[in-house]
Amino acid sequence: MTTSGSSHSTGLIDVDSLFCGKLFKEKTEIRSQMRMYAVKHSFEFHTFKSDNKRYFLHCIDEKCSWRLRATKVKASDSFVVRKYISQHNCDSALRNVNHRQASARTLAGLVSNHFAGGKLPLRPKQLMEIFRNDHGVGVSYSKAWRAQEHASELARGIPADSYEVLPSWFHMIEKKNPGTITYIKADSDNKFRYGFLAFGASIRGFKLMRKVISIDGAHLKSKYKGTLLAASAQDGNFQLYPIAFAVVDSENDASWDWFLRCLKTIIPDEEDLVFVSDRASSIATALSVNYVHAHHGICTFHLQKNLETRFRASASLLPVVHDASRAYTQYDFDYLFTQISNGDPDLGEYLWQADIRKWSHAYSPSNRYNIMTSNCVESLLKETREYPIVCLFETIRSILTRWFNERRDESYRHPYVVTLNVGNKMKASYNNTTRWLEVCQVNENVFEVKAGLKTYVVNLDTRKCTCCMFDIDKFPCAHGIAAAKHVNLNENMFVDDYHFSERL
Repeated sequence: MTTSGSSHSTGLIDVDSLFCGKLFKEKTEIRSQMRMYAVKHSFEFHTFKSDNKRYFLHCIDEKCSWRLRATKVKASDSFVVRKYISQHNCDSALRNVNHRQASARTLAGLVSNHFAGGKLPLRPKQLMEIFRNDHGVGVSYSKAWRAQEHASELARGIPADSYEVLPSWFHMIEKKNPGTITYIKADSDNKFRYGFLAFGASIRGFKLMRKVISIDGAHLKSKYKGTLLAASAQDGNFQLYPIAFAVVDSENDASWDWFLRCLKTIIPDEEDLVFVSDRASSIATALSVNYVHAHHGICTFHLQKNLETRFRASASLLPVVHDASRAYTQYDFDYLFTQISNGDPDLGEYLWQADIRKWSHAYSPSNRYNIMTSNCVESLLKETREYPIVCLFETIRSILTRWFNERRDESYRHPYVVTLNVGNKMKASYNNTTRWLEVCQVNENVFEVKAGLKTYVVNLDTRKCTCCMFDIDKFPCAHGIAAAKHVNLNENMFVDDYHFSERL
């Protein structure tokens, strides 16, 4: 995905780029640039004259020949260097760690590149070390903290300004990335309320994937706070595949309704579509209005966290709940659920009221495959919670660009028909059970596979097995692999197209 072309570069001048005739667009620029120049090259100056038309600098050592004179260009705000003597012959004893030009803003300009492009921000103690080792300047913790704040603004923009430039950034993103969808909603005072973004590449890719979407939200920590909502899928290699994002005020009925209305413009409502989320009532309400035919499943991670809080006395039963949620057959689910209900009737009643169709594999009315959780936002945010909105979206764009490019390259290099992780799962499943499997062919497509005391029926034509793993996962279970090998067929023939390396 392509960037809109925005930049926060400081354009720091160096020895070879400072000369007579050099033009600065305004006085504030030459002033800030010369301060950084002095810190970077370990000397100090004092301002000999400074007004609306002149800017004269001398080295702090009166005997030193270093000079710079700049004057305002007529009919312009620009300043041009008229005289520049670059040589220093000053006494080094006059230089000290308490550099007069080393203000927090000046130091910020020297390290702002460390805060750009989604990099992990440097902490004040790290900055103190950089200033001391790289520039010979000693600063206090408080000054380093202020430098960190200013550097962040230089690299990421000021939060208030970021909302003003969002419409133009959205316009450029749509222009550079065909098929990208953006929406902005303002309040009655024409102030920003919601912003939605779905990259064209993500929209096109989802059409080749299983129809299960995780939706989630996470709090932001920028000046104006807010919440990032996200919708994501899973690609054929079981990797997170983000589809759409929105910045809203908070997770409430109105914001989720708006987000899902925007999402519906790119992903239509269908009976085989499944949404996975936490149990927030605002999500359930918004889904019931906007996605009438889709199934709503509960995130088992959030469910487990709720149970850990509410049923601490029954902690030993929580692993059983986990196993029940992932059981493939209704028989296995019923057996485990009976253990739960007998062990703690209140826990069993709570889980029943939560609707077993929403949190179990076995009773789900629509196939949610292996997708049982919805915590998709956290893996993207990490240290970006504090970013202004445009920088936040730009960082997400950068992350997705890197992910998609790396995965495309990996899939090209992968020599096998099915994706790496699916192949590994099939191999592990078969290797763990092969010694106990005995195959008896019933007809051309149907096989009985005995595993210990249990017998499973596999139909290679319909790609089903009575263990239900073949049916749900859409790639052969151990019994299916054994049946295929019994008649010298390649088990990869029975993997759904969703998991083909070519499709990835």
